[in-house]
Amino acid sequence: EQRVLFKIVNDNGGIYGRKLTYIDCDDGPGDPARTRACYKKLVEQDKIFAMSAGCSLSEDQYQADLKRDQIPAFSPCSLYHVEWQNPYSFPIHMDMRQEGAATAIWAANTKKPKTYGVLCLYIPDSQAACAHVEKQMNKVGAKQVFKRTYRSGTPDMSGDIIAARAAAPDFIFDYSIDAFVGARFMIDAQQQDYWPPMGMVANHKTIEPLGGIIGDYPAKKGYWNNTTYLLWGPDHIAWQRKFVPANKGLSHHVLQGQWFGTNAMIECMQRIGANLTRPR
Repeated sequence: EQRVLFKIVNDNGGIYGRKLTYIDCDDGPGDPARTRACYKKLVEQDKIFAMSAGCSLSEDQYQADLKRDQIPAFSPCSLYHVEWQNPYSFPIHMDMRQEGAATAIWAANTKKPKTYGVLCLYIPDSQAACAHVEKQMNKVGAKQVFKRTYRSGTPDMSGDIIAARAAAPDFIFDYSIDAFVGARFMIDAQQQDYWPPMGMVANHKTIEPLGGIIGDYPAKKGYWNNTTYLLWGPDHIAWQRKFVPANKGLSHHVLQGQWFGTNAMIECMQRIGANLTRPR
């Protein structure tokens, strides 16, 4: 969709005659070393003007570099607190820590669990999100009885399901961030016919293909997400059907946010005028 947005701009004369070129770099499943290597390539070799869309589980790795190099970054995945502190980064939704606090307040007010569990990823911001959950739940006297920390690519969680059953939390918060880590937990839970009695909530793992992986077991048992936008937004869907119909069934909240963010970036560049510079 990013490429198509740029093509539409270019087909209509570009930005005051200047054409947009989209260059990407695959850093894998959030490998910090690869992420930094990609940043170095894009900035030093490809000489990019700005970053637009894209998504990495390690995008916290180059925030200081963006400030040093004064390169604006529009609509990243927006997972990290540091992105909100960086004047050259333009996030599209709340970071993990904000999500953890907001979701815990919702659960405390609506589900009112006496005990709870948390699933976290082995990165600082995910750990911070889980800490925000604990802080909010402590305020209402709920007790944490189950916690697991995972790495991306964890292949088997069957033992964790047994442990969760033994700990018997009323409710589980999933802040493992990586959608497929959360999916692995749900698949293994389904295989053992386990689910916390009050359900589970996850940071906005709203990805259309995920439904085909986890099935309807979580929804039947009680599963919630927090997400920033109306899924998926009628304006975005109408645009997608017209210009990229092959993307049907592949939408998610980050894609939607990046579509809005890219449109905002394009409008911003057009408003600046012919003298387009990074500081402007």
